[in-house]
Parts: sequence; structure tokens; C-alpha cells
Amino acid sequence: MDWEEPKTNFLEIEEIRKLGATPCKVDVLKRVSLFASLTGLRISDVLQLKWDNIQVSPDGVYCMCISTQKTKTQATLPLSEEALSYCGEPSRGLVFKGLSRAHTREPFKSWLKAAGIIKKITFHGLRHTYATLLITNGTDIYTVSKILTHKNVATTQIYAEVVNQKKRDAANSITLKQVSLKSTLSNKRSEKFDYPQYIT
Repeated sequence: MDWEEPKTNFLEIEEIRKLGATPCKVDVLKRVSLFASLTGLRISDVLQLKWDNIQVSPDGVYCMCISTQKTKTQATLPLSEEALSYCGEPSRGLVFKGLSRAHTREPFKSWLKAAGIIKKITFHGLRHTYATLLITNGTDIYTVSKILTHKNVATTQIYAEVVNQKKRDAANSITLKQVSLKSTLSNKRSEKFDYPQYIT
């Protein structure tokens, strides 16, 4: 069973790109992490994902036909070409061969540190990242709920609240007031400059 960390633990798009540009000692970990950031799959579902699950829909779009491990939900989920590229060369059996839960712990933390990301976040946080990015980009709650295979849309609503907080923070970051600037300049003028004392 996956531990559900707070849904406020997520990465910004710039941090995901930084992570992607940072070398990782475990290649499959890097590929699966970027894949999870573009699909929102839980680690339990990623570990079970097989090439047979990846199909092409009648309209020519790639998708994943899976049964989620946690909720036992049958779902057909969209798969972007970028996400597919992280799966590697098509073969048989598991998509991410050699991957284990152990890779998503200490090796994952080390990779985050190497990328300069100091947030306390686990692999599951990439699922929160995906959901938050979807809503930030304007995807409606109902669609996000279906993509994440949530049984209750109220679960998905939490991500919307996170995005709303981001919007409030963004709005509050803009000010037309110049009082602080004038005050700073005034203080600098009134400061007495201490010249270095030379020994003679």
C-alpha cells in the first residue's frame, strides 16, 4: 500500500526540467520518474506496467489500459509521445525492467539533491506534481479525477485548492507601492560609513 504524502508536496515544472537535466546513477529511475511526472501513475502501477498494457486507440493515440493496484479500477489512460519515449525500446514483459521500490527511496533522494532540489518529496509526490500541473494548465477537475482514477472527485479537489493558493501567492507578489524602496534609500543615506582603521 502506498503512503499518501500531503498533496501540497509537489515539484514546479522548472524543477522537473532541472531533474531531467541532472544525471542519475540509476537510468531506469530517471526514466520512470519523468514518466510518472507525465502520467501520474502510482509506483505500484508503474512496477506492474507491461508492454501489453500500452496500446494504440482507434484514433491513433497511445494509451495505457491498466487495472490500478490500489483501487482495482479498470482504466484507459492517455499516454503522450514524450511519456512513451521514457519507456525505452518496446519489448515483452515489464516496461521498466530492473526497477524496484528501493530505487525510489535513497537513490531518488540522492538524485533530487544532485539537482539542487531541497524540497522534502517522495516518488509519490510526482503524482501530486502531475495533478497540480494539469489543473494549473486549465484541465477541469472532473477530467483530472478520471486520469488519476479517483473514485471521488472530492479527493481531486485538494489539488485545485493548492493551485488556488498558488494564484493568491502570485497575486500578492505584485505591488505598486514604493514606500519600501524609498525607505531603503533613505536608510542607506543616513548610515555612517565606517572607514577601515589602518595601523601606522
